[in-house]
Amino acid sequence: MILNYNPYKFHLNDNECKILTHFARKSRLEFSINKKVSRFKARKIFYDLINKNIIKIEKNCDLFTKNKNFAFQDKVIFKSNFMRFYFYFLKPYEKLIFSNKDEAYQKILSEFNNYLSYIFEMVACEFCERYFNIYGVQSIWGKDYECDIYYNDFDFTLLGEVKFNGKKMCLNSYSKLQNKAKLLGLEPNKFIFFSKNLYSKKLQNLNDNRLILASLKDFEKFK
Repeated sequence: MILNYNPYKFHLNDNECKILTHFARKSRLEFSINKKVSRFKARKIFYDLINKNIIKIEKNCDLFTKNKNFAFQDKVIFKSNFMRFYFYFLKPYEKLIFSNKDEAYQKILSEFNNYLSYIFEMVACEFCERYFNIYGVQSIWGKDYECDIYYNDFDFTLLGEVKFNGKKMCLNSYSKLQNKAKLLGLEPNKFIFFSKNLYSKKLQNLNDNRLILASLKDFEKFK
């Protein structure tokens, strides 16, 4: 991709590229782009990018935040992984790619785990849908909380967290997730963790049939 990088691959103006780079690298919250361009221009660009089939909306299903001063925001999802990769790496490092491709490659390599963390979350949600035979697993967020995995209907409630970087998940991770459930007024049938670096022995030895500890190997079941 670096060797064949084409800065004119997509017919987008500078502001559109700036906003897509922001969504890819900084924040997926829809109103976060108001800091990049004026509010009215931001809204126009936002809907133009949706109409161009580049991004779509992940609806905020928060029903728990009662603070009227809190601005509810949806999040942005790139409609293709390539587009997100393009605006996460290629467009921001455009000058470096043209001047020093080897250095650009090393720069991308050093940040690649951060890029993959969101993909890991999306795959985890897909895994949950297949594993539990449900549809509509997504993240949920509000003023004082955020959960990577959320599903709730009349028969089944699921809450979970995903961790791609950093240390192993531990008992404290489970305590925090249970506290989030209490905050939301939920009594999940299952809690689920996905951790690339696995789990502490205490968490693995915990005798709680509501908790599922998943790993990269579990993804292989649904190839």
